[in-house]
Amino acid sequence: MVKRRSAASHDAPKFVLLAVKTVLQQQTGADVLKHVAPLISSFCGPSAYLSLSRACSLYGSIPLLNWYWESTVTTAVVEPSSLSFDDYMDTKPLDGDSRIIEAYKDGVFNKAAVKKVLAFWKESYSERLEFETKWCLAHFLRSDPHYYHWQFAESMKVAAERGDLTMTQWLMQHFPDCEVVVEVVLLAVQQGHLQILQYLFEQGGDSRVIHWGPCSLKEALRLNHIAVARWLVENVPQTYDANEADSLVKAALRNGDVELAGRLMPVGRTLQNYPPNGDDSVDWTADLEALRGNENRATRGVQELAKTGDLHSMKQIVELFSPIPIDSRAWLSCWNFALTSACESGQLQTLQWLIDHPLGAEVCKKMRSDGELFRLVVGAATHGHMDIMQFLFERGAIDDYGSPMVLAIKNCQLAAVKWLAERMPRDEEMPNLCLLREAAKGGHLEILKYFQTLGLPGFSSTSPEAKEATKDQWKLNFRNDRRARLQWITFDALLFLYIYYPNILSRVFRDEALASLESYSESHDVHIVQWLQKKYPTWK
Repeated sequence: MVKRRSAASHDAPKFVLLAVKTVLQQQTGADVLKHVAPLISSFCGPSAYLSLSRACSLYGSIPLLNWYWESTVTTAVVEPSSLSFDDYMDTKPLDGDSRIIEAYKDGVFNKAAVKKVLAFWKESYSERLEFETKWCLAHFLRSDPHYYHWQFAESMKVAAERGDLTMTQWLMQHFPDCEVVVEVVLLAVQQGHLQILQYLFEQGGDSRVIHWGPCSLKEALRLNHIAVARWLVENVPQTYDANEADSLVKAALRNGDVELAGRLMPVGRTLQNYPPNGDDSVDWTADLEALRGNENRATRGVQELAKTGDLHSMKQIVELFSPIPIDSRAWLSCWNFALTSACESGQLQTLQWLIDHPLGAEVCKKMRSDGELFRLVVGAATHGHMDIMQFLFERGAIDDYGSPMVLAIKNCQLAAVKWLAERMPRDEEMPNLCLLREAAKGGHLEILKYFQTLGLPGFSSTSPEAKEATKDQWKLNFRNDRRARLQWITFDALLFLYIYYPNILSRVFRDEALASLESYSESHDVHIVQWLQKKYPTWK
C-alpha cells in the first residue's frame, strides 16, 4: 500500500482545519485535545480527486496548500498484483471480463487448479479494492517525478493568471528543481501581472530555468499592457524578423507609445511607413455616406461589429437603411449571423438590442420554426457565458437543453452544465449514461464528480453501469481525431484511468496518446509522454 514519508511518523502535521479547531474548542478539556487537532485534520485529508493545481484555483488559500502538501507522500505508490494468472498456474482464460476460468492439466479439467484460481482472485480483488479506496492524487504529487513536474507547471499557470505573488512564491519554494514553462509567462503577460514577471526574472539563473518564449511582447502589446511590454523590451530582449517587428511597431503605435515603437523599428523603416495610430483595421463608420449605397458592405459590417460588441457603430449603420423591410433576405441573414456571434462572444448588450429589434423577433421566430433556435444557447453554453444563457432563458429563447448540455460538457463548462441541469424540463432529460459518456469523453473529472453528487441512477462511482459507460466511451474516443483525443489527456485523468480502468491502457492507448501529444501538447506535457514511456517501456 501507500507509505507516508518517514518524517510524518515522527512529527504530526501542524495544520489544523478551522472546523476541527472550532469543534474542539467547545469540548471540555480543550487544552488536552490540542495535540489531537492536527491528527484529525490530517485524517480528514483533501479530496482524493483534488489536485494541487485545482487547490490553487479554488480559493488561493496558502493554508489549503500547506494542508495538501502535508498529505503528500514521497514513497512511490505501490500497486497490488495484477489479475494475470499465467505466472501462477497452467490455466486458459476464456473470458477475463466476466471472470470465467477453465483450468486444464494435461488436457483434463482440474478442480484443484480452479480452487487456486478462485483463491488468488479473492485475494487480488481485495487488494485492488483496498488500493482503490485509498487512492488519491495527492499521493502521486511527490512520489511520481513526472506528475511532480507536470503539476508544478499547472499550478504555476493558475498562480500566474490570478496574479497571486504569494502563491507563486509558495510554489517556487516547494518545487525548487522545476523549470517555469512558457505558458506560465504568457498567462502573466496576458493578464498584465508585471509583479509576477519581475519575480520570475529575479528567480531565473543557473538554479532555475525560466522559458520566456518569443510571443510575450506581442501578447502584451495586443492586450494593451504597455508597462509589461516596456519591461519585457528592457529585461528580456528578443530578436524579431522584419514582419514580426512591423507587427510589434503597429501594436505599439495603437497604444500611443511612439518611443517604444521607435525602439522596435526594423532597420530601414520610419514612422511614415506605418498607418496612423498603427491601426490598419476596417473603420466601418469612417464614411457613412459611401456605406449608404453599399448594402452588402453594410450588412458585413454589422456582422463583424457584433463579434466585438461595438453597438454604437452597429446602430449607426442600421440607421442608414431604416426602416429595414422585415422580409429583406440580406438583413435577415445578417441578423441571424449577428445573433449567433453575440452569443458566442458574450456580448450581452449587443444581443439585447439585436433581439429587441423587429428583425431580431422575425429571425428568432424563423429559427424556432426551423428547429435552429438552440444555436443561440449552444453558442453561449460552449463558451460559458452565463449572463447570455440567463437572458435567453428569460426571453423564452431556449427550446432545447440537450444540445447545449452536450456542448457545455465537451468544453468543460461546469457552471453552464449545472445551470442547464437545474432548468432542464423533465420531459427533455437525457439518459444519465449519455451525459456520463460525454463527460468521460473529455476526461472532465469535475463534471463526472458533479453528476455523481446528483444521486441519479447510473452515476455512482462504484456503479457497474457507470464504470462500463466510462470505459466504453474512453475506448471509443481513441478512434476520433487527434485534437479530440487530446481533450482528456491530462495527467490527473490519466492517473484516474491507470488505477480504475487499467484494462484501457493498451498499446493502442499509448500510441494514440503519444501521437496526440506530439501534435497538440503544451510544453510541460512532455512529462506525460515520459510517464507513458516509463510505464510501458516494451511497447515500441
